[in-house]
Amino acid sequence: MPGTVVPPEKVCYLGGIVCQVFEILFSVKKICLIFIVAVICFGCNRNSGSVPKNDTENNSIASIPNSTNINNSSPRNDTNDSIASTPESLPVIETFPMAVIEVDTSSYYFENQEYYFKAYYDDLFGPPFRFSFYDGLFYMDIPELDLGKIESGERIKGSIQGQYTIIEENGFVYILAAEKKYLVLYNESVFCALIDCQNNDTFFGLNKNSIYVTIRERRDPAVGVLTRGSPLTPGSPFEFNRRMSSFLTETVSGNIKNYDWSNQRIAYQVTNPWVEGVDGHGIGEWVEVRPGGHPGNLSGILFFNGYIDPNRPDLFYANSRIKEVLVTSRQYSWTYQLQDTPNPHILPLPKNFDDILRFTIKDVYEGSRYSDTSVAGIYFLLVY
Repeated sequence: MPGTVVPPEKVCYLGGIVCQVFEILFSVKKICLIFIVAVICFGCNRNSGSVPKNDTENNSIASIPNSTNINNSSPRNDTNDSIASTPESLPVIETFPMAVIEVDTSSYYFENQEYYFKAYYDDLFGPPFRFSFYDGLFYMDIPELDLGKIESGERIKGSIQGQYTIIEENGFVYILAAEKKYLVLYNESVFCALIDCQNNDTFFGLNKNSIYVTIRERRDPAVGVLTRGSPLTPGSPFEFNRRMSSFLTETVSGNIKNYDWSNQRIAYQVTNPWVEGVDGHGIGEWVEVRPGGHPGNLSGILFFNGYIDPNRPDLFYANSRIKEVLVTSRQYSWTYQLQDTPNPHILPLPKNFDDILRFTIKDVYEGSRYSDTSVAGIYFLLVY
């Protein structure tokens, strides 16, 4: 009650209780602090020496150019199509880290370079044919096709040489030299193909300083480019190891034309494309190819996208081109985001690869006039 005085002994008694309470609270605080320190130390010990997950993932793709998307994936389970001679139930059991040489057309990389090339038929193995671009001058060997002269050692028929000029038409690069016009398809300075605009003769050149050309003493240089298969007999029409889900058939000047690579009579050609034959853009359609031997030397895939005609560059963009392609074999699976260019992509292969490859259309760059999707050619690179 107001005005009541508390005796001194009660004050002392209450003060003692309060002191005991504060002592208990202080002890609990010390215990909590000790527990927190212990947890922190334990966590530090567990994390010491480990690598963060993101760093590991970044290290695994460090060599892949930013402009090319590569995702390891498993084969689709929603299709009955199987790789030729491959059980449908066989899973992809390995992945392969790819380092793709991206297509860069910001500069004419083929200039001031020399290339060893192959042309026409695979029975012209390892010929020392060359073309070069130095100081504004173009030089090119013309292969001899007369078998008798070839057997007598006359393998070069002549040469083309003179100043050259570079022009561009509809995004395609051409050179004009010695009254000739060539379409130029290249991947940096590693690969360069010349296509004669008059007769479509095609010359696949590999840089003499690249890993794909081996200079040998007292022997012809080894030029590491291979077609989709080998001829049954040298000099005979080529029967390629290829299979496809569909192909386009149309009538041209009263003649039926099949876009299935079947009418290709020379080894190196990109003007006779495979064109899928279903309605729409061909999503899910596929083509299979197999290298013609040399598993110990196979290094990569030379992939020409779209419809390529040196005299009709507009047809490349008029038709659809592959934007995303799924590449599968019995053991591997890769997905590529391709650039929209007629210049070839170089896609590496695992060591000792010897299997059928299926290329499945996943997405496209839509054509300005036609929905048909085309692939100009698929070839293989060798390292001897």
